[in-house]
Amino acid sequence: MRKLVVHVGYRDYACNESGTETKERTRHRWENDSIRQKLRNEKKEEIKEISEKVAQLKTKNKGASYRMETWQKLRNEKKEEIKEISEKVAQLKTKNKGASYRMETWQKLRNEKKEEIKEISEKVAQLKTKNKGASYRMETCKSEFRLHEDDWDTFIERPVHPCESNLHLETKDTAGEKTRPNKQRSRRPGQKEDLVAG
Repeated sequence: MRKLVVHVGYRDYACNESGTETKERTRHRWENDSIRQKLRNEKKEEIKEISEKVAQLKTKNKGASYRMETWQKLRNEKKEEIKEISEKVAQLKTKNKGASYRMETWQKLRNEKKEEIKEISEKVAQLKTKNKGASYRMETCKSEFRLHEDDWDTFIERPVHPCESNLHLETKDTAGEKTRPNKQRSRRPGQKEDLVAG
């Protein structure tokens, strides 16, 4: 009886003369396909979780940037106020001694504004640090996402049915002597080279 062997990548399927797989080979193929499907689903879940983290970090990063810009705008406004007060102080210095009291009042006000500027500058520095940390975490998640995308490509390969591949024939005559073509080597990327024979 002739036996048909089909080489498909790193697996081979034994078929009878009519071209149908044996029950044992069919069961083995189904088990392999089930394992591959399970691994693919697990990768999908990992990619989904990482995508959600990236989206959250983008939102946080956007919020931190907005707050930092707000503080910077406020600080610039305070600087303008300081500049105006300084000009008034300079004008008051040129006036008589009776203006000394008013000048001291303006200097006191200017010092208060300087304290406000200092506090705002510290808050801006803190926001810059937070913003930098959020950007770093987002880049890290993106790297992990790309890594899992590379892994994903290895799990979506479709199993090939015996009838879709080039057939590799083996014959066995009635006297029991077996003849077969030269051995072929079939290698799959990422795996050791295996000797595939009939």
